[in-house]
Amino acid sequence: MTETEKLQLAKGWLEKMANGWNPVSDVKVAEDDCINQVEVSRCLFFVCGILDRVIAAGGNEPAQRIARARKEAFSITPEELNRFAFSDTPITVTELARRINLLIDTEKMAHLKYSSLTAFLLQSGYLEETRRTDGGIMKTPTEEGRQAGISIEERTGRQGAYQVTVYNLAAQQFILDNLGAVIEINNKKS
Repeated sequence: MTETEKLQLAKGWLEKMANGWNPVSDVKVAEDDCINQVEVSRCLFFVCGILDRVIAAGGNEPAQRIARARKEAFSITPEELNRFAFSDTPITVTELARRINLLIDTEKMAHLKYSSLTAFLLQSGYLEETRRTDGGIMKTPTEEGRQAGISIEERTGRQGAYQVTVYNLAAQQFILDNLGAVIEINNKKS
């Protein structure tokens, strides 16, 4: 018996159980049998759905997991980068990474991580780690970072005031100009 045949047999047995039948004797089970409980039946139908996808994928892992494993390393062409939506208002590094990722096909390619951007800025001396009053660590601009357009903004959220590091138009351009070094860091992490 092949693996696919074994999967089909297992799926058939699960379907029988989910419908209240003993798969070995082909006899309806008693109403108080555990496989007649709604939660158990739903779980069995759920597993049948997964087995359907595995069988459709030729007995391998579901296609969704296969696609995720085969993503290309992050890269971007100059043409794609020319479509970057600069912001006149300073934005966070998370927003910066999000805008860069909008330019690529993230179904086929790994994302550019915001942590790769901050790692580059830390290594290059534009950011440093400082301790917040609550004991946490924050990435803040150095003098060189401030000159490049990185600053701290005070914002208010549900839990009160907090500080956030933001990047003005000049800092956004600086990062794009140095994106090759950021990509190297990013692809080493992947």
